[in-house]
Amino acid sequence: MKWERHEEKTSEKAVEAEEKTSEKAVEAEEKTSEKAVEAEEKTSEKAVEAEEKTSEKAVEAEEKTSEKAVEAEEKTSEKAVEAEEKTSEKAVEAEEKTSEKAVEAEEKTSEKAVEAEEKTSEKAVEAEEKTSEKAVQAEEKTSEKAVEAEEKTSETVVEAEEKTSEKVVERMDGTKEATRPRIRHRCKEKTMTSGKPTPKRRGRPRRSIADAAPKKSDCTPHASKGRGKRKCEPSQWVQTPFTRGKKPKTKA
Repeated sequence: MKWERHEEKTSEKAVEAEEKTSEKAVEAEEKTSEKAVEAEEKTSEKAVEAEEKTSEKAVEAEEKTSEKAVEAEEKTSEKAVEAEEKTSEKAVEAEEKTSEKAVEAEEKTSEKAVEAEEKTSEKAVEAEEKTSEKAVQAEEKTSEKAVEAEEKTSETVVEAEEKTSEKVVERMDGTKEATRPRIRHRCKEKTMTSGKPTPKRRGRPRRSIADAAPKKSDCTPHASKGRGKRKCEPSQWVQTPFTRGKKPKTKA
C-alpha cells in the first residue's frame, strides 16, 4: 500500500513537474514567439521607414531634376526666342536699308532723267527759237525786198500812166495847164467828200505807222521782233502786173 502511494505520489510529482516544464516551455516559446514577432514588427517598421525615406529622397531628387530640366528648357527657349528676335530685327533693318537704297537710287535716276529731259527740251526750244528767228528775219528781208520792188514797179507804172495821160487844157483867161484826168478826178472826189482839197501824191502810198506795226498773233513765235511767219497760214504773195504768172522765191 505504501509503495503504491509512494508511486502515485511520484507519478503525481512527475506529472506536475512535466506539466510545469511544459508550461515553462510553452511560456518560453510564447515569449520567444512574442519577441520574434516584436523583432519582426520592428524590422518591418524600420524597413518601411527606410523605404519611405528612400522613396521620399527619390521623389525629392526626381522633383529637383525635373525642376532643373524645366529651368534649363525655359532658359534654352528664352535664348532661342531672343536669338530669333535678334535675327528678325536684323533682317528687318537690312530690308529697310535695301528699300531705302532702292528708293534713293530710283529718286536719283528719276531726277537725272528729269534733268536730261529739261535740258533736251530747253535745247529744242532754243533751237526752235533760233530757227524761227532766222525764218522771221529771212521772211522780213524777202517781204521788204518784195515791197520795195513792188513800190518801184508801181511808181514806174504810175509815172508812165501820168506821162501818157497828160493833156494841155486852156483856161478862160487864156493860160494853159497840163492836167491828169485820173488824178484830177480822184482829187475832185476827195474834195467833195471832205470839203478840202488834198495835195497830190505821186507813186504808191506808203503804209502808215499803224499798218507798219506788227500784229501780235498766237501763230507767231516772236511778235515783238516783227510780223514773223505764221505757221497756220501760207505766206502772202502780192500779184502785180509785173509778177503775174511768176512763182514766189522761197528758200530751200
